Amino acid sequence: TSYLHFELKAAKSQPLNSVRYLIYDQRGIQIEDKTTAVPDDASTIEWYWAVGNVTPGLYSYKVILESENGAEPGVITGKVILESQ
Repeated sequence: TSYLHFELKAAKSQPLNSVRYLIYDQRGIQIEDKTTAVPDDASTIEWYWAVGNVTPGLYSYKVILESENGAEPGVITGKVILESQ
């Protein structure tokens, strides 16, 4: 199985409750929207996107950091190229 590994260093000054990630294809169509809980004592947060049967190409992602009080302390965006196996 192919997957994309995400890793984020947690900031002690602003504890996170969860991390939401969204994946978009080349046309901007959302193909994934998942939220993962963050353990209280986590210094590093890791999660995986199981690529599955998506076609090779350029994909955009957005990671939304959600704090304990419901605020969004940050948004991280980027792009990744998936190649055929």
